[in-house]
Amino acid sequence: MHYFNPETGLNVMTDQSGNFISGWKLSPGQVSDLTSLGNVF
Repeated sequence: MHYFNPETGLNVMTDQSGNFISGWKLSPGQVSDLTSLGNVF
C-alpha cells in the first residue's frame, strides 16, 4: 500500500498487512509525477 501526505510531502509504503516497508520525502518533481501520472520516478 502507498500513502502520500501532500502537506508534508512524505510518502510511505506498507505491505498488505499494514507493516511499514519504507518512507521518504518526495522532491517537487516526484510529487508532480505522483499526482499527475500516479507513479514516483
